[in-house]
Amino acid sequence: MELTQEQCLMITQKSIAIMQNWGMSEQDIVKISGLEGIVKARHMERYKKDEAFPNKNSVYVYLEHILGIDEALATTYPRSNQMARMWINRPHRRFAKQTPKAFMLAEGQKALVALRMDLDCAFAWERTTHNLNKQSK
Repeated sequence: MELTQEQCLMITQKSIAIMQNWGMSEQDIVKISGLEGIVKARHMERYKKDEAFPNKNSVYVYLEHILGIDEALATTYPRSNQMARMWINRPHRRFAKQTPKAFMLAEGQKALVALRMDLDCAFAWERTTHNLNKQSK
């Protein structure tokens, strides 16, 4: 699916705001968004205001997972935005006692998918069903 420039800008700004709410530095945002070697952390201010991340499919796959994780956290903790930040920054038994933030920084897209599957049962079911269907063919 091809995104318009306006859609790219909206997704860029929303994703940055989410990751800032999680307590991410600009360098963390670049790494977790799959932008290493594409965008420099020192240029992040322009992306916060009026420029979209490069329209590369791989970047928007990362951002889709970030939006999905945020949506799942909002469902899990509907009364507090701060709980999402606490969850992202608290060690978790399912991630080898790492914080989800550290897990994302270490494992990239693999971690984003794992976190999203942990938080969003519908996403996990869809991924599992899709993989089972591929295996049975």
